[in-house]
Amino acid sequence: TANLREQGLALRRRIKQYVGIPVSIGMGPTKTLAKIAGRIAKKNPAHNGVFDLTACGDLDGVLAGIPVGDIWGIGRRHAEKLGRQGGFTALDLKSRDDEWIRRRLTVTGLRTVMELRGISCIAMDQTPAPRKSVICSRSFRNPVSSLTDLREAVSCYVSTAAEKLREE
Repeated sequence: TANLREQGLALRRRIKQYVGIPVSIGMGPTKTLAKIAGRIAKKNPAHNGVFDLTACGDLDGVLAGIPVGDIWGIGRRHAEKLGRQGGFTALDLKSRDDEWIRRRLTVTGLRTVMELRGISCIAMDQTPAPRKSVICSRSFRNPVSSLTDLREAVSCYVSTAAEKLREE
């Protein structure tokens, strides 16, 4: 696993050299755990942009420090709902009963939890395709009769659509 970390550091240097952008590399036994490792690599400078969760001796300790909202596959609404039920971490979610998870997060959420447990459920080709379009449509509250009002409204809608695109 030390070799895996070295490979990650070498890959990171090569990307920086040829593409010119810094990247973070996370490695884990499942896609969800690799995403968590990538987030740790990015947020903690001590890891130099590379974190190998497979070499970590205390996976539960790591998951105890990850807020449920930072788990790939757990949306904002689910994170808020789970937070109202006791302020969850990734470890809390991993430890929950399957039926409890299925009732609150559906089968998709259960797959994410299985991934936290180290059971691979999300294949590389199962990730949703990126959106091909973004839309923000609203009707006007009052009739718009001036060009200035129209520009202001359109500007507002474009700003909202751009925000959605950045979130994606």
